[in-house]
Amino acid sequence: MGEATPLLRRYLAAALALILGCLGSLALHHWAREAAHAARQKEFAQHARFALHELEQQFLAQVRAAEELRDLLLAGQGRVDRATFRAHAIRVLAHHPTTRAIAWCPRVALAEREGFEERQRAEQPGFAIHEDG
Repeated sequence: MGEATPLLRRYLAAALALILGCLGSLALHHWAREAAHAARQKEFAQHARFALHELEQQFLAQVRAAEELRDLLLAGQGRVDRATFRAHAIRVLAHHPTTRAIAWCPRVALAEREGFEERQRAEQPGFAIHEDG
């Protein structure tokens, strides 16, 4: 029995070192995994903030383009001819590259419809007003 005790102590020490090494490796792996996850989260948040900022800037550009057109209508007291609108629209499109299109769609009272269509046909043959719906 005397000989078994030193052998047992030697294996016990080796087993303890092995267990502590495995636990240490698991702890380091967990820490590295958490650090990598935190880094990915931080990078994602930065990209999200950048994307949100870009969207806000594009939205504000669209609002400014609409405000410029509103100012044109207010200056013309609600009446703007096609040529004036076209000139203004070209300027707005040049200054706001995210704006894709601007259409001239004047509101025409029913009593003025025929005369309006005739005047427009002089510039655009086949012009006609189409009802919504």
